[in-house]
Amino acid sequence: LETETFRAKAQRTDSDFIRDRRLPLKDLVLLLLNNMTSSIEHELFRCIPEQEIPVSAAAFCKQRDKLNPEALAYLNHLMVNQVPERPRNGLRWLAIDGTTLTLPNHISTRQVFGLTANAKRPQARVSQLLDLSSKVTLDVQISPLGIGERALAQRHADVCKPGDLILADRGYSGAAMYQYWYDREIDFCIRVPISQSHPYYQFYCSGQTEQEITLPECSRPVRLVRVPLEADEDEVLVTSLLDQEQWPAEHFKDIYFARWGIEEDYKTLKSRLQIEQFSGKKVQAVLQDIYATVIHKNIVALACQCAQHQVDGQTKKTSI
Repeated sequence: LETETFRAKAQRTDSDFIRDRRLPLKDLVLLLLNNMTSSIEHELFRCIPEQEIPVSAAAFCKQRDKLNPEALAYLNHLMVNQVPERPRNGLRWLAIDGTTLTLPNHISTRQVFGLTANAKRPQARVSQLLDLSSKVTLDVQISPLGIGERALAQRHADVCKPGDLILADRGYSGAAMYQYWYDREIDFCIRVPISQSHPYYQFYCSGQTEQEITLPECSRPVRLVRVPLEADEDEVLVTSLLDQEQWPAEHFKDIYFARWGIEEDYKTLKSRLQIEQFSGKKVQAVLQDIYATVIHKNIVALACQCAQHQVDGQTKKTSI
């Protein structure tokens, strides 16, 4: 936080953060990472109580106006790149999913995100790429509602690499999407709506457990796998994992169920961390808060894992 590199990324203009202030860049960022859900005055007193001359809410707002929100996205990438990978069966399991956030009704948020018909407040579409082993968000994308989930999913590709397995719901199915992941040598397992394509429906009606097919818009074959559900229904998954010995069909129920971790992660962001409880109304403040909440959640997830490792180690020693 005190490096020249981070300061350069945090600046919106060349004159930002070059003078000593009572609220320097480092303290400003740490304050934002503290999950600010109450009044600014209360958060300032709680986080910086020892100053003889307290930082005012106006001074805080003036300082945060200088902060480029993308600096927080950069900070998150720096952090998650230090997290050790924990592959399963040779692959790093990742989930992609999106949600919508209701934003403050400010002229800047309306200009950037728009206002849909009959809506009283702007909304943003948020997509995240979650590491299902570490529970850490590797990447988050924020856009107006006019940009679809698939387009945002493709923006996550810069963080993905060969050896990754993407788990996604039916909104991310389609031959063009499979080809996109194939082109990057990234594996995938995606639920498909049976009515979306005749080959899916034909496979569903056939009663087969699995089948390898070729789709018109995809240069490589995909594997369809039937997964039985409890309510006398079946779901169909499409995957690039063609090796039936390494990836037996009966394992795909557990593989796809792992995707539920991203649903729980959104519950944490929205209910526990109150990501829609923004500390400012301007679009810059909104973006800062979203990125800061994701970083806060990631730090907590990593701390919980460290604590769990210690508990597991003590339990093992006790049992021995």
